[in-house]
Amino acid sequence: MDEITIELQNLGFPRHLSLLIKEEYKDYLIFEDDILVDINAEELISNMDIEKYNDELEELKEILE
Repeated sequence: MDEITIELQNLGFPRHLSLLIKEEYKDYLIFEDDILVDINAEELISNMDIEKYNDELEELKEILE
């Protein structure tokens, strides 16, 4: 089990999007004492590779609205 993926899923992200964020965009996750406390959503959206992850980006935008 991966705690970051589980924490993202607990925040409402589907598994595939949680895995993508953890693997490719972990720098936009904010941790305190190894616990996920926030997501820099604006930066995540602006820096996500739109050509490679267009569908995932659209899904992310919907979740964060």
